[in-house]
Amino acid sequence: MYSSQILSTSLSVNITRTCSPRLPPPAPQDQVVQAALQEPRLLVRVDAEAPGRGGGAGATATALGRLLARGHVALMVSTLVSLHESDALSLPDIEDLLATLGPESEEPCARAEREAVPSILLDLWEHLTLVCTKPAVKAQLPEKLARAYLQRIASGDTQSRPALLSAQELRELSKAHFGKVFPWVALVMKEGGLQMDDQRTQHLEKLQGLLCGGGLPSGATDDLLNAAPALGAAEPIVRALALCHAGSYGLVRRLLMESCPSALVPFASYHFPHTSQVSFWSELLVELCAYVKQIPEDDPHLGDLVEALKGAMEGASRRLEPLALMELLPDEGQAAFFLPYLLSCCRTHYQGS
Repeated sequence: MYSSQILSTSLSVNITRTCSPRLPPPAPQDQVVQAALQEPRLLVRVDAEAPGRGGGAGATATALGRLLARGHVALMVSTLVSLHESDALSLPDIEDLLATLGPESEEPCARAEREAVPSILLDLWEHLTLVCTKPAVKAQLPEKLARAYLQRIASGDTQSRPALLSAQELRELSKAHFGKVFPWVALVMKEGGLQMDDQRTQHLEKLQGLLCGGGLPSGATDDLLNAAPALGAAEPIVRALALCHAGSYGLVRRLLMESCPSALVPFASYHFPHTSQVSFWSELLVELCAYVKQIPEDDPHLGDLVEALKGAMEGASRRLEPLALMELLPDEGQAAFFLPYLLSCCRTHYQGS
């Protein structure tokens, strides 16, 4: 819908294109983009007395700019992307421009949402991840997007219209920034029983894609989480993915143990699949034994924790020698529980030797 229109316009528009008997006339949306490229003042008014974010003069929208932003969002975003790529406007200029549009730029929406990040600006950032050719700008986009997604997930405010790009389209078209969501994430989502409207679900899926991708700097996740508002039921999965993105797998292990033990073994199997990765599985087994021992019998997670313990035993038995596995087992453990895994470890070890 929106995405195919804006992509075809922003990627195919030719600044120097002229009418010719051999070429069909430009489409109306191309004509608007070309006109704005040749004369940016059609959309943008520069106010030298109002400093902008980039240190230069402030930028505000003209009447035409407000009209496009209100009724032709895809075309407005396409035009601004083209102006950015042609160096007619910097990203701070565009951010100033869209911030000044106010409630007239879109259908009515919550005041908190407008004051945070306008929907049209979020659309523009997302499209720049697809077509931007400026490395310095591309490096800024993931953190800008992550902060906006966090705010929208927390606020509960719904947009008056769908975003121009869906989470699936971003994963398919912007693979440098949005990665495929880890398979164990679905278990955490199911366990948490998240109840969200479609718009917040899309924001959460986009944030998950960012945290599972390679565009967001690993050092940025701590600052993002510290500055993030309360996320409610989405807190465990967002925090787990942020810690995972930062490489803090031990903290993820503990978080899942407390909030979603059914995801523990799938998480470990995905990130530590090789038989040579002994340390993580050994630590998982030891921590699970100690954790299960201290929780009450009426704990709702007890059944999932026992199943996770079985999975951890199986994973450790494939990676450790029998004596090493025995040293990890608790002295007060029930032999009937641990013996099958110890025997399996012996068979694996001696058959391979």
